[in-house]
Amino acid sequence: MAEVDADLYEFLKENETGLYRKNGEVLSYVLVDFDRLSQFVEVVGEGYFDESGVGVVMRNRYLAIELDSFIEGYSHYLSSYKKCFDEWEEYESEVLEMEKRYK
Repeated sequence: MAEVDADLYEFLKENETGLYRKNGEVLSYVLVDFDRLSQFVEVVGEGYFDESGVGVVMRNRYLAIELDSFIEGYSHYLSSYKKCFDEWEEYESEVLEMEKRYK
């Protein structure tokens, strides 16, 4: 099993990402400009959007898309993508503790 999906990793490195806390968990997101949305769909696959959709916040020029379902769908851990998040150090201990529960 690969630790990261290379295409997703590259996409995250090229776009603004972030981490935040909600209900005792650390969640991740990527900001995707509308003109890059088709590239994002190509990277993660159309299947993720078929049934229940994906949680987003829409702004006037971009979407903030939650990443956790994609990363978990690849059977990866958020920590494997840590170099994609500028604020990783602030959240690292919480994320690693969360991941221990899932191993």
